[in-house]
Amino acid sequence: MTLLPDEPSRRDDLISLGDRDQLERGFRRLPPEQRAILVMHHYLGLPPADLAETLGIPAGTARSRLHYAHRAMRAALEADARGLPIEEAKREEQA
Repeated sequence: MTLLPDEPSRRDDLISLGDRDQLERGFRRLPPEQRAILVMHHYLGLPPADLAETLGIPAGTARSRLHYAHRAMRAALEADARGLPIEEAKREEQA
């Protein structure tokens, strides 16, 4: 399983088709707000300061939202790999 790094990726061609499918399933498990901030950061390459400006929020809030979006994506990917509902995976992560 490939987890998202904390920095934007510049080499999309390194991701296998299987990894892309897994990420797509993970994205489907996330709320739209978390999907958007991950896409803006990892696909568009926006740093947290630019995320904050684009979204009209403080920089600390952008970093916090990005952190929680990463956590949610990791939980979603782990849940998908184990075939668990996302709520159960989040409870396991918090324990």
